Amino acid sequence: MPNVGFVIALVPPALLALVQFGAGRAALVVAGYVVINFIVDNVIKPRFVGESLDLTPIVVVISLIFWGWLLGPVGALLAVPLSIGAKFLFESFDESRWLAHLMSDRGPAPPPALATEAAPGPADPA
Repeated sequence: MPNVGFVIALVPPALLALVQFGAGRAALVVAGYVVINFIVDNVIKPRFVGESLDLTPIVVVISLIFWGWLLGPVGALLAVPLSIGAKFLFESFDESRWLAHLMSDRGPAPPPALATEAAPGPADPA
């Protein structure tokens, strides 16, 4: 669906450039739209989506590729919600919490808490 909107938005300016300036300028308009769309879809959107959802931009891009490959266009539409669900699932188990921290924008996982008791030491003379 996002590609259909891109094509619909591209047609009027391309036709206008074709009618007014010829095929060369129309091709320049199409190329400009493609470059701008590529930068917005692959650089800017993943960064803002990742920040607002606590996912790293690379996780957003990889999830779009993975879920789109696995489920087709529906997977591409559901990629970010499915990845957030996977992150929540990973956070709920101690064994996979490290994976949730890798997906997160919060940084590296804190070290696991050690269940050691304090060794008895010499008495404090107070």
